[in-house]
Amino acid sequence: MREIVLCGLLLILAADQAHAASGDVPVGRYSVVAPVPRTDQSDPLETIVRLTFPPYVKDVGGAVDYLLARSGFRLADALAAGEAQLILLRRPLPESQRTLGPMPLRRALETLGGEAFWLIEDPVHRLVAFDVADDYRPLLRGAPVAIHQTVAPAAGAPTILPLAERAEPPIEMLVSPVNRIDGARSAPASYGPTTRGETLGSITQILVPDQSHILAQRMLAIFGHNPQAFGKLDGAPNMNLIHVDAVLTAPDADEIGRVSPDEARREVARHHQAWEKAILKGAAK
Repeated sequence: MREIVLCGLLLILAADQAHAASGDVPVGRYSVVAPVPRTDQSDPLETIVRLTFPPYVKDVGGAVDYLLARSGFRLADALAAGEAQLILLRRPLPESQRTLGPMPLRRALETLGGEAFWLIEDPVHRLVAFDVADDYRPLLRGAPVAIHQTVAPAAGAPTILPLAERAEPPIEMLVSPVNRIDGARSAPASYGPTTRGETLGSITQILVPDQSHILAQRMLAIFGHNPQAFGKLDGAPNMNLIHVDAVLTAPDADEIGRVSPDEARREVARHHQAWEKAILKGAAK
């Protein structure tokens, strides 16, 4: 019996010495872990995400902002990143992308960009941006696109042509004036005139691109600063009813931070619920 106990003690001692030599850290009586960071800790964009975007997230810009909220990364300034990113951010969020994952955060961002956009990363400043893939760049200039094919396209394959709506003005007409400081573009002082189909979420990405506050806070501040730009439901302005040809001016930092993130989320959700209810009744105009 003594021999068995002695052998057991020797085995435990040998195991402890082996763990000490390898650097493993004991986390239980029989379990050890290597003292190294997980993949997602070394690279936050590899964090596995699984989520459904809340109803107030209506466009791609809002979805990107929501995805990056706790990642340590943020979207590069919508103006500095260029026209291509602005085009993407203003697009409606496809219903098929309203629920994403499980997948790495990087793959989720690439999914929102689609095949026409590259995800660009700046790990030094922890920024991400989107740019049009080379094959699709002619569409920005209104030229047809010939996608590179390794084999002949199948019969009935779609022809890719620039089909932007004529009613949609160029981006440079929407952000005016743009102040320049040391050669870099800063956020515009105003946005407009607005066109049919635009959302406050996409406008916010351009008018208040600084992500020091969450999207809902910035949306609420712009809404409160420009009540004349919105239609009414039951006598009260609703942020989902943006007048065509309206010009919105940017709120200051104090206005944006006046409401907490949780309060802002609840208020934006309340506006969306009221708007959705009015749509069902046919009352939203």
